[in-house]
Amino acid sequence: NIYGDRSQLVSECFSGGGDPREVLVVAMDLAKSEHTALFCRGDGEYLLSRPLRVFNSPEGVEYLIGKVESTRQSRGIAKERVLIGGEDPGQYTFNFIYQLGLRGFPFIRVNAAAASTLRNNTRASTDFLDLDGIGQAIVQQRGRTMDAFDRVYRPMKSAARARRRLVSQETACKNRIYRDVE
Repeated sequence: NIYGDRSQLVSECFSGGGDPREVLVVAMDLAKSEHTALFCRGDGEYLLSRPLRVFNSPEGVEYLIGKVESTRQSRGIAKERVLIGGEDPGQYTFNFIYQLGLRGFPFIRVNAAAASTLRNNTRASTDFLDLDGIGQAIVQQRGRTMDAFDRVYRPMKSAARARRRLVSQETACKNRIYRDVE
């Protein structure tokens, strides 16, 4: 894929033939204890008037999957064309995301800065507006799957942090030497 901020899985889901209205996007705002989720079609049309509250627990996973399945079946959307995504997840959500993946729903990671620029209102911030930005980012195919994030970006991030620490230590050592020489 030549676009660095796009997932091949998301591109295939949207270009897999058919109408973008046959794609179900589940935008999630992740939190420690309670997430919010909003369903929309691939063209950006919202399917719910209010966001769902989903607990960060096994029961919450079952609840969300039940809602996704009922929405998917009532709209005639194939399971392969369901995308669940949210902003950069914290470690406290990894079990939740892992359980979604085991059930056949890959999680799409959206850059928080990109999501905030894509929402319809940039002056205020509510759950609905945050979910709007996340949904728009997924609809515009700006996101990566979590496995790509783990394989590529985590090692790069730790290497950059290690280099930053080494440069800081080197600078401190040089400053001590210069101070002692003077």
